[in-house]
Amino acid sequence: MFFGEKLKEIRLKQGFGLRKFSELMDIKASELSNIEHGYMEPPQDPQWLYKLVDVLGLEARSSEEMQLFSFWTEPFVMQEMPEFCPAVVCTEDGNPLSKEKMIEFVEWMNDRAKEHNKKAREYNGKQ
Repeated sequence: MFFGEKLKEIRLKQGFGLRKFSELMDIKASELSNIEHGYMEPPQDPQWLYKLVDVLGLEARSSEEMQLFSFWTEPFVMQEMPEFCPAVVCTEDGNPLSKEKMIEFVEWMNDRAKEHNKKAREYNGKQ
């Protein structure tokens, strides 16, 4: 387990949705999601961590607070993204994409994942 996984586990346990929690933390929902998935390093400002604990409503020195602090101090390891394989992707009007557009979309998503995974391997090799 890493920091983002633990954060997501506690956030869900406390009943916070991603968007609501990101608003309370003054962070973009996409950034919070990337932190939780290990694609982005969490802010290294201790004040951010203290705000996180406060917003989550964790008791001082609780096991969950201690675990968050422990994971936060560990070296960040960027997680690699899996290949993208959608069941159905719809357009803005709610209609499914054509087979050709679906193939194009999946290839585009997988290209993004390959780029990210290359960066992750480079980043992790520097540690």
